[in-house]
Amino acid sequence: MRSDAASEQQQLVALETRKQDQSASLPAGIPFMGNYVPKSLPFYKLVPERVRKSVESEIIGQTGITFFKKLQYIGGGFVDLDSLYKIEVDAKSYNWKPSSYYLCFQLSDTASDVSYVSTVETDINGHILNGIEFPDITRHPEKAKLISKHDAIKIATDNNVINSSQRKYLGISTDIKLKFDTRRKIFTWEFERAFDTAGHADFAIHYYRINAHNGKFIGHTIGKGIH
Repeated sequence: MRSDAASEQQQLVALETRKQDQSASLPAGIPFMGNYVPKSLPFYKLVPERVRKSVESEIIGQTGITFFKKLQYIGGGFVDLDSLYKIEVDAKSYNWKPSSYYLCFQLSDTASDVSYVSTVETDINGHILNGIEFPDITRHPEKAKLISKHDAIKIATDNNVINSSQRKYLGISTDIKLKFDTRRKIFTWEFERAFDTAGHADFAIHYYRINAHNGKFIGHTIGKGIH
């Protein structure tokens, strides 16, 4: 029994080591694939031209050239599916289908404290497999506007989206992130704040969301976490 437990522990340590190795060489947007490590594509020029042209055409068609120029390629990975299936025999049984290319683009604006990363997944020819998580600015030009984090915090407090007991914590312990709402196809500022539930092992997590294009409050949900 001890040897089995020791073997299981060694496997867990090896698995964690592989995860750390991948996180050190590949962007966070690329999924972990066990013993198979995707080929790193740290520079955009390493991505095949056909793939680059296809991805650029799709992004520009959806967002426009002005928005596209604000994006920075921050790395990616290539998955040789034949090799993946040989090394990870269970890969075909994943509850998700691996893509051939994972290309990570960052939208950042220091002045407005905006930072957002989207991973574009394509097949071997560059055809996008999972939708582009950027707004459709071409058809909705008003989505080109983004309010700053500072303005989002002001809107949240002025409109009691975050109540008075939380205001003093904004920007310190409240987690505030720019995210993409795949249902509404918009950027949102999401405020995440955890509250202890007295006498219980779990705690409540409140999520407040503000439309990052027009500043309107669009939702409040509550989840749970475990200590």
